[in-house]
Amino acid sequence: MTGVVRLSGLRCPWPWLRCPWGRVRGARGLATPPDLHVPQDVLLFRHEQVRYHRLMGFFAVNQLVCWGAMAGLAFSENWSESHFQPLIPVPSWVDLSSKERRYGIGVFCLGLGSTILVICAVFARRSVGQIVLRQGGQDLTFKTYHLFGLESSFTVPVSQVSCKAHRSRSSTIPLKIKGYPFYFVLHNSGQIFNTKLFNLTVGTYRTL
Repeated sequence: MTGVVRLSGLRCPWPWLRCPWGRVRGARGLATPPDLHVPQDVLLFRHEQVRYHRLMGFFAVNQLVCWGAMAGLAFSENWSESHFQPLIPVPSWVDLSSKERRYGIGVFCLGLGSTILVICAVFARRSVGQIVLRQGGQDLTFKTYHLFGLESSFTVPVSQVSCKAHRSRSSTIPLKIKGYPFYFVLHNSGQIFNTKLFNLTVGTYRTL
C-alpha cells in the first residue's frame, strides 16, 4: 500500500492523520530534561529597589522612635491625668493615671513599634533584586535587600527553588526556597533577560 508511514514499528495508512502513538512519542521527546550547562554566569532577572527600601528603612525607624517615645512617657512618673483634657465625658473606668493602665499602654506602644520594624525588615528581605544562573547551570544566586537599601546575596542549587505561580497571572511571583521559612517575591515590573533559562530554572514548580 502506498503512502504508508512507519512510526515505532506501527503502520499508519493515512500520513495526514496525527496517529496517537506518534503524539506519545513526541511527548516523550519533549519530556527529556534540557541541558542547563552554561559556560559563564547568566543574568536572569533584575529589579533594582534600593531607593524604595531605603525610604522604607527610614519609615520603620521613625515609627519605632515615635512609639518608643510614647512608651517612655507611659512608663515615666510624670504621667498623670493633668496631661489629658478630654473634650467629651469619658467613663469612670478609663483611668489613664493608674499604674496598670500606664504600663499596658507602654507595652502596647513598644510592641507596635517593634512589629512595624520587623515587618518592614522581612518585606525587604523577601524582595528579590537580581537572580544569576551560575556557570555550569547548577546554582542560582539571589540578591535581596535589608532596611535602608543594604544588599545581601546567597547561592542555592536550582533543585531547591520552586515557583508557586505563573508570572502572567499575578503582579508578583512567589518563590519557595528550601531552608527559608518565608516566600521570596519577584515583581513583574522587573526585567527578565533570558526567558528560556528563567522558565527552566526559576519559573519551574518543584516539590521541596
